[in-house]
Amino acid sequence: MWLIKRGAPSAQVKCTHRSYYLPSMTGVGTAICETARRHRPGRSSAAAAEKLSAQLVGTVRLQGS
Repeated sequence: MWLIKRGAPSAQVKCTHRSYYLPSMTGVGTAICETARRHRPGRSSAAAAEKLSAQLVGTVRLQGS
């Protein structure tokens, strides 16, 4: 599953923590990465809020929300 998770963020990530532990024959590894923030010119927070609002239309009618 970690290969799929690594494909989710952008191509540029910053690794903030790595650890590897070998308790027996199978190792346990952990990596915490942050996606690099990219500036998107021409897109305001109001436009982003409007897009998010449009995607959430009707969700209040879903059972359990």
